[in-house]
Amino acid sequence: MRIIILSIKQHSRQGRICPSKEAYERIGNLSFTQLASLRHRGAFTTVALTFSTCCQLVKHLDQAKAGAEGGTTLLEQWYAVS
Repeated sequence: MRIIILSIKQHSRQGRICPSKEAYERIGNLSFTQLASLRHRGAFTTVALTFSTCCQLVKHLDQAKAGAEGGTTLLEQWYAVS
C-alpha cells in the first residue's frame, strides 16, 4: 500500500495516475485501525511506515484542496479519532 500512495509524487508528471483522496482515506483508515490492533513488532513497524507516509502525502493533498472544499482535513479526522 505504501508504494501505491507514493505515486502522488508522480502527480505533476503528465500521464501519471494519482490516487484519489478517497483512496488515501481508505488506506489511512485501514492503517490506523491496524496500528490499534497489531501486537507483532515487525508488522507494527511496516504499518506505521505506511500510515506516516500516507499522513505526509495527505497533508499536501489537503492543503491543495482546503480552500475549495472547506471542512476538516483527513489529518484532522485521524487526529480526532485518536
